[in-house]
Amino acid sequence: MKKLLVTLVVLFPFFAVSVEMFKGAPVTSLALYLAIVTVLIVTVVLAWRRPATPADTTKKPIWEESLNK
Repeated sequence: MKKLLVTLVVLFPFFAVSVEMFKGAPVTSLALYLAIVTVLIVTVVLAWRRPATPADTTKKPIWEESLNK
């Protein structure tokens, strides 16, 4: 329930802008805006499906190991 409320609060400004764009913006601008918002929503949904994991800080980066050779 909390995630749904947070999602609605976050998406409200995008929804408000899209309503205003439907009133008089060119079709190409509207299509581009809707594509951007769709990508944003898909990204948020995919991020919620995968839980955050701590980074592995014990492993050195590859570039650092190549400097020591």
